Amino acid sequence: MNAPGAGTRYLAASGAALAAIAAALAAVGSHALGGRLTPAELASFNTAVAFQFVNAIGLFAAAWARDRLPDSALARASGWLLLAGTLLFCGSIYAARLGLTASAGPTAPVGGSAVIVAWAGLAAALLRGR
Repeated sequence: MNAPGAGTRYLAASGAALAAIAAALAAVGSHALGGRLTPAELASFNTAVAFQFVNAIGLFAAAWARDRLPDSALARASGWLLLAGTLLFCGSIYAARLGLTASAGPTAPVGGSAVIVAWAGLAAALLRGR
């Protein structure tokens, strides 16, 4: 069996890194932010952590699909779009909750939309199976 290509390895490694960062941020939220954030702000932060965890696992699925369907442009693109969307969505929420920006602004919906398109593209690639 051939070793996975660089893009596949980078997506899988990105998934692992995002999962590690999400675990660390979950600890920060649990131990350090409870007294600093309102309950609604803490819930928003925790939603971003959960979203990041789910999409980190999704990056493994995208890497697997990319490896199994090397000729599929959808499989190749969906992983990168999932990574970018997750970084935009979660990053904008973290920045707002940690006081780095006033709000998540338009970045969160753009990132969320990118994630939706990425998951739909991955589903289509897997259904096509080419």
